[in-house]
Amino acid sequence: MKKCFLFAVLICGFFISACGGGGGGNPPALPGPTTIVPPLPLPGPYTVACSNVAQDFSRVAPGEDAKGYWEGFPSASGAPRYVTDLLADPVNALSVTVTAPNDSNLYGSFAGKPIQFVVIAC
Repeated sequence: MKKCFLFAVLICGFFISACGGGGGGNPPALPGPTTIVPPLPLPGPYTVACSNVAQDFSRVAPGEDAKGYWEGFPSASGAPRYVTDLLADPVNALSVTVTAPNDSNLYGSFAGKPIQFVVIAC
């Protein structure tokens, strides 16, 4: 939190000095903070939470690894696979379905078809 605040102050100072500081030659001094407010404690044991992407690795086909699912590579037999095949709780995972533009030169076999993506939000 302190690093973000310091970074923001440095960026503001840079732009003030780059813009001439208001026309007087010297940029005006920034007023000091009058009140310091500590961050609010958040519930839970971790400082950052992410969307649900719990996986059931028992669903990985024998002789394969989860990486192939995450990267969307087809299986050795050519069957399509994606991380959605591994989700332990797909109902509570963030996902979105988009339709690829109908341009087979650019999107190949996905052109004009709906494609599901799993979203990881932290």
